[in-house]
Amino acid sequence: MIIINKFHILKIHKTIINNIGGNYGIKDMSILEACVNSSMSNIIINKKEVSIIEKIARLGYSFIKHKPFISGNISVSILSIILMLDINNIPINITEKDIICISLKIHQTKISYQDLLNWISNKLN
Repeated sequence: MIIINKFHILKIHKTIINNIGGNYGIKDMSILEACVNSSMSNIIINKKEVSIIEKIARLGYSFIKHKPFISGNISVSILSIILMLDINNIPINITEKDIICISLKIHQTKISYQDLLNWISNKLN
């Protein structure tokens, strides 16, 4: 599994802010590091290693839940999910409408980790 680190996430955040606007900045670097590191660690739950899709969903959800950035957390979440799938050669079939719909659900806090995991799983080719 190819993973991304906080420097990749910071680059994603900077690109988002530069392209669509918002305030650049990190609320708390330790929260950002925890979001990335805990999501990408080799987690074992009920004697079963967590799958790569579960790790990717955890990464995306951690930005939603913990909001380490001043703005752009939802965009970072969605783009980090897409990037992780892409660099690990996992095809996903999503449209712009899919991204808008999931982003709105996230923004309205009407989504759980399991919901996000199911959304990703349902969009895999």
